[in-house]
Amino acid sequence: MAKRNGDSKESMSVSINTNLIPRLSRYCFKKDLNVSQVVVKAVKRFLAAEMAEDPAFWDEVYDKYEEEGKI
Repeated sequence: MAKRNGDSKESMSVSINTNLIPRLSRYCFKKDLNVSQVVVKAVKRFLAAEMAEDPAFWDEVYDKYEEEGKI
């Protein structure tokens, strides 16, 4: 099976305020996720928000959707 983008992983270490750890643990428990999954989700959302601040990004998205007849 061919590797898709995101199939490979790399370990990393992060520092987090100790007051957030119990909250993160409770969130993970409630959502049945592990900390790595939450961090990946947070990074993806952060990068998406950063891209969304660039007007050129939206021009590209709108152009693509227009070409596909979605707007």
